[in-house]
Parts: sequence; C-alpha cells; structure tokens
Amino acid sequence: MWDAAHPIATSSAMPMTTTFGRRLGEHNLDGEWMYEDLDASAFADAGSQPRRLQGTNPSMPTTTSTTVVPATEMSCYQDLTEAQQDAVRTLAYSITTWHLCKNPSCSWPEGVPAPNAPCLEVLAWFDSSLYSRSWVDLTESKREALELLGWASSRWVEMDYPLSYAQLWSELLPRQQEAATFLGYNVEVWERCERAAPCITRLELLETKWSTIAWREMQQPFQDRLMELGYDEKRWTNGDGATLKKAYVDLTDAETISVRLAGYVSDTWDGCPGAQCEERFSYLKRKYSDIQWSALTVAERRAWQLLGHSEHLWLGGMMNTVTMQLTWDELSLEQRAQAEFLGFSMGTWQGCNDNW
Repeated sequence: MWDAAHPIATSSAMPMTTTFGRRLGEHNLDGEWMYEDLDASAFADAGSQPRRLQGTNPSMPTTTSTTVVPATEMSCYQDLTEAQQDAVRTLAYSITTWHLCKNPSCSWPEGVPAPNAPCLEVLAWFDSSLYSRSWVDLTESKREALELLGWASSRWVEMDYPLSYAQLWSELLPRQQEAATFLGYNVEVWERCERAAPCITRLELLETKWSTIAWREMQQPFQDRLMELGYDEKRWTNGDGATLKKAYVDLTDAETISVRLAGYVSDTWDGCPGAQCEERFSYLKRKYSDIQWSALTVAERRAWQLLGHSEHLWLGGMMNTVTMQLTWDELSLEQRAQAEFLGFSMGTWQGCNDNW
C-alpha cells in the first residue's frame, strides 16, 4: 500500500534548483554544478517571480546598532550624585569595589571613613553625616531604609530613636539588616563598637558628649529615656549619677531598652569592669587633671570636698590632698562611696600599686 501511494520515481533527471536568480546546470569537469543566469521570463514560464534576498531592501542603507555606555560607568564614587551613590549601594557595590570595577584610578572620597577606619570614627561619621540632616533633605532610598528601621518624619524631628536601635544586630529582621547595611552599618558599628574599641575609650566619649548637653536643650524623647534611668533636671545639671544602680544583666527588658537608647551598652553601663587598672587610672588622670575646679559638676566638687579637697588645693591637681596618700582600707565608708562615684576603685585609688 505504501509503495502504491508513494511510487518511486523512474526518471534519473536531476530536478532544477535555483539559488537567488541562478539555475544549477550541468556538472563541469570538476564535478561541480555550473550556474546559468536566468532572466525574468524564465520565472514567468515557471509561473513565479524572481526571488530576492529576504530581509533586505536595496534602496535602504545598512545600519549597525551601537551600545551607549553611560558616563557614570567611568565615574568615581564621589563624582556621582547622592541618588546615584544610593543606586551603587543598592547594586551591592562598596566604594572599593565600585572603583575597582569602574575606574581604578579614583581616589578615596574626602570625608568618608576608609574601610580600615576605627569603628568609633565610623560611628561619629553617622552622627555628622546622617542624623544631623533634616528628613526632607534625605534621598528617597535613605528614607525608605530608615523607615524599615522604625523611623518616620515625626520621630526624626525629635530624634526619637526607634526600638530597633536598642537591639543587637542578630535581633534585627533580615530586611532591617539590609536597610542598615545600605546606610553603611555593619555589626560592629550597629552595636556601638562594643567589641571593636576599648570600653574606657567609649565611656570617656559618652561622658564627654553628655557633658555638653543641657537638660532643657534635650529633645523630649531623650529626656524620657534618662528619666527612666532615674535622672531628672536637677540630678542631670548637678552631675549626679543615675538612680538605677542595677548591673546590666539584672535589668528588665524595658530598662535594657532605655539603657541602650540612652547610649550605653553592657560594659559601659557597668563601668568597664574588664578594663585594666592602668587603663582606668590613665582615664581618671585625664578626667580630673586638666580641668578647672569651677568646671567640675556640683556633685563632683562635693565628692572631692568629702575626700579632703578644696578649690585652693585643686590648683595642685587631684593628687594634692591628704586622703590621696591613704590606702583604700584607710578611707571611711563614706569616702569610699564618694571615690567610687568619681570612678575610682581600690586599685586605681592606690595608683594600681598592689603592694601599697
């Protein structure tokens, strides 16, 4: 049946084949097909028209597409607009990788901490470059990242830090970690350099910062945090310590939030218990050696007076008093309490001399 329906051709003649207006004729001596030119009448006889190369128009010029590379592809990071810099970070570039990929001759941007900058330098940079700006001056990308961390325009005006800033990096949601990374944070900076800088250094910076802030100049949310620690205007102005005396590990969840939003972390709240005696003693000498008596707070002057100091004696430095020549055990309980308020311990009071 298949053979009847599909008979085998008995003619040995080669069928005519055309290639773009030419016909394959007989073989030449080398066994190749010879081409014969066909005119239009040949196509007419065959009931067809001359074939042309598909997709071409003889009357149209040939064009070639060209990829245009934006100028930003060769720009240094500091030459980009702020919105473009945001786009660079959104694409997961850092300043270093952007320069390496786009223009290795670029220098590091001025005013931006280098990759190997100390953690505390980066933390200070955030205060001056981000949190000092008005909400409307921030780019849309930065506002969106800050909103993921809990900010809103109303909170920003009062610098009412969201609860996320009291959390450890590991406690943030993944999207919040992405937002913080986009803004320039890493785990060390987010956690206020607790593991990246000495405790005494961080405590000294915190105390210096606070000493310049008057109670009535504070935003209300920050006052609220301090009041939760036991401060009020009088205690703050006089330089008295917080009435909340618990160790960090004993704080309730609410107290921990207040402590961290006020600027403390676990070791600075506890007074840097792991610091070496010599390091603590150097800090106390810096704190009390180059300061005028009148520049001391009311509470500090009161404490030094109970330790036998006076304005006249202070001209000779904190060591110019009889009690500083006494051992820790020779101090009264009240004197020890005042010394501890000033930051001393048994070791630092005795100049870190265990044999005294």
